[in-house]
Formats: sequence, C-alpha cells, structure tokens
Amino acid sequence: MSSTLKAIRNRVSRMRASRDFAFEDQLRSEQAALRAHYGKDGELAASILDDTRKITQLVTQAALSHLVALGVHWTPRPQSPATSALKAKIRSTRKSWWQLAYSLDCNRHQEPDFNEVGLHPDYVSDQLANRFIGECSIRLADLYHTKYFPTPHGKKMRSLEHDTLLSELDYELPNFAKIPTSDQFRRHQQIARAYRKHEPVRADFADTPLVLLGEQAFEGELTGKKTTTHLVDLSGKRHPIEDVKSYVTAIAKLSTFGEWGKAKPPARSLAMARAIQAESSEGFAFTANFPLKAFSEAQSVERETGSEVQDQLRRLLIAEFGLCPDFYFLIERGLGQLPHLHGAIALEATPTNRNRLRKVLLSLTRAGNRTASERWVHVVALRTPARWAAYAYKHPLTSQMKTGVKTILRATNSLRRKARDVWGVMREEQRDARSIIKRVDQASSV
Repeated sequence: MSSTLKAIRNRVSRMRASRDFAFEDQLRSEQAALRAHYGKDGELAASILDDTRKITQLVTQAALSHLVALGVHWTPRPQSPATSALKAKIRSTRKSWWQLAYSLDCNRHQEPDFNEVGLHPDYVSDQLANRFIGECSIRLADLYHTKYFPTPHGKKMRSLEHDTLLSELDYELPNFAKIPTSDQFRRHQQIARAYRKHEPVRADFADTPLVLLGEQAFEGELTGKKTTTHLVDLSGKRHPIEDVKSYVTAIAKLSTFGEWGKAKPPARSLAMARAIQAESSEGFAFTANFPLKAFSEAQSVERETGSEVQDQLRRLLIAEFGLCPDFYFLIERGLGQLPHLHGAIALEATPTNRNRLRKVLLSLTRAGNRTASERWVHVVALRTPARWAAYAYKHPLTSQMKTGVKTILRATNSLRRKARDVWGVMREEQRDARSIIKRVDQASSV
C-alpha cells in the first residue's frame, strides 16, 4: 500500500463512507440530540451540520491529525483475559488514546455534555458543531486503525503512514505531536528511497563505471542504432535494459547530493553501508530486537540512550573479537513494535563470524535466554548495502517519537570518515548520470 498523504486520505475517506462507520447515521443522530437538548443554539449547530459535503471534508482531514495523536498515545491492549482482580481493574481504568491526548470522553451514550464544548479545534464558527466534527473524526481514526492494524502487514503500514503524517501535517498537529524536520532531510529521504528501489542494479554493476553503463543502456538514444534488450554484469547475470535506464535516470533526477557536512542521516547511512561492504568485501546486515525491560535499562542511564547502546555494543564486540570492527546502526520502533536495531558491521561474511555476531547481539539485547531466539536477532550477508540502509530508514520520525531518541543513527568514528569518501564517489556517480541524461536529451532534440 502507498503511504503518500493522498493515498492515506483516500483510505480514510473510504473508511468514513463504509457501513462500519455509518457516518450519515452519526450525523443525523447528533443533529437530533442538538435540537432536543440545546434549543436555539442546538438548532443553529444542527443547521451547520446540514452542509454534509463540508462536514465530511472536515471530519476526514481532522481524522488524519488524530491518527498522529493515536500513534503518540496508543498502546496495544492485552487480548488474553485478566488473571487476577487487580489486573482486571487496571485494564478497566486504562485511558483511551484520545483521552490521553485531548482529555475527552468521546463515547457519549447519554445527553451531550455541554462542558466539553470548547475543547475541540475551531473547525467552523459554532462550538457545538465543532464538538461533533472533533469526536466523529476521533472515532473515524480509531476505527481506521482498528481495521488495518491487525492485518498481516498492518504494523508496518501504520508506522509508514504515521511518519508521512508527522512530516506532511506538521503545521496542523498539536504541540505534543510535532517533530521538526527540514526540507533537506526530506530530500535526503527521497535519495534513500531511490537507492532502496535501484540498489540491486547498482550493486550488480558496481565494477562498471557509470558513464560506460549509461552509454550502454542508452546506446539506442545516443547513436540511433538498434540495441540489445538486456545488459550482462560481470557475474553473467542478465538485466533488462529498462531497469538500468531507470537506475541512471533516477540518480540523475534526485536533488543534488551536496557536501558530506550537509548530508542528513538518511543519506549518510547509505554511504556508511557501502563503506562497510567495500571494507570487508561483504560484511553483515543485522537486526536485533530489544525486550522492553532491556531497552528501558538503556534509557535509564544518565547519558543519551543511543550512546549507551553504541558503547555496550562496542564493549561486547571487543570482548568477542579482540577489536571493534566498524559498524553503524539505527534505532527503530514503529507502532506496536518492540525497539530494535537495524545496522551493518564490517566482518568477513563467514558462518563462524555470523554465529559470533549473533552471540554478541543476543548479549546486547539480553535475549539470549529467551525461547525462539532467532526472532530476536537476525544476521545475513550484506549484499545490497544501500538498499538495506534505506530500508532501515522507513519511519525515522515515528522511531524518534516512540523511543525518545533524537539521534537514531549511530556509527564508529572511523566508519564516518570512510563514509565521507564513499559519499564523494556517490556525488561523482550522480554527476556522471546527469551527463548521460543530458546527452540523451540533446540527442533526442536533434
């Protein structure tokens, strides 16, 4: 599913129009209650709600903002029955996400409470109508999340949506949900997304200069001659020529990479992953999930959480390998997920090293004594480094919000220096790609 703002709005609109939500019934019921309990004020509010088209748009747009508040305050509720009276009492008194965010009780099954008027944003000129818009949009956000979250990829989808909403709706969000992001950060997220899509082609042709690769791919456009439909890399693997063209074009059309000092974390992680592969001929990509208790212990120390995790990993690597290989990782946590690390490390990709690295990561996360330990730690060879790095940056804003860690990208100092050199190579690649596309454009205009 797409996670663009337009796609999210369309899905929310479909949910609002669904039978499950019964928007029209809610609207008519509210109008009847307003006329019955609020006299002239209620009649005025009910008449405003007659503009169904406008109210529908306001409810849908407000639901997008409420989905962000849901992501901030929502926590999974236990599905199993309570095993004691105390646990049952705790569950029954847990506040809903909208109560935590807005101090509202939106499940009113009795006469409307006039005291709540004024707590909702000013959607229209009448506060009684604003109350309906606010509460209806909260119910819509809650239903939308409830329907999508339990699906096979629901956690991932909702986390991606949450990140998009944090970025795109910044000016509309309440203060507790705002995370400042720069235009440069968003542009470098686009760079990461492009490499995530095209990295398999880049990695397979890594030993071929990009100018030569571009000339081979666009030979028909540059010379007018009929060309082959596939290109073959050094390993003998055949690639559709359109895939290679798409890669060169995508790199050329990205925003200018710029200097390393101005590169943002989504772009820096690409260079770090490529530097690790270049240093160790391959290296390992890893994922390590933290039990909540272990991550809370890292958060409880006085120093910044990311620094504490990095220092613990460094000490464990030295104890296991006798030295600290270059590594980087990102701290990630989506909606309904455990805190976890995605990263890479410069070790020769042998079975022995893989097992030793798993041992280190299990010690780091304190998951070594848990059953089904494979789901806590996963280690594989790093074959498409930029794709892996971009994947790890799926929803950085959500991760910052859910972990409280501001700097989620961590790396050894020596890797940062090597990544700076790789970034220079990536800038050259972009210049080469742009020169090829410029020649193609000139040839097509003749």
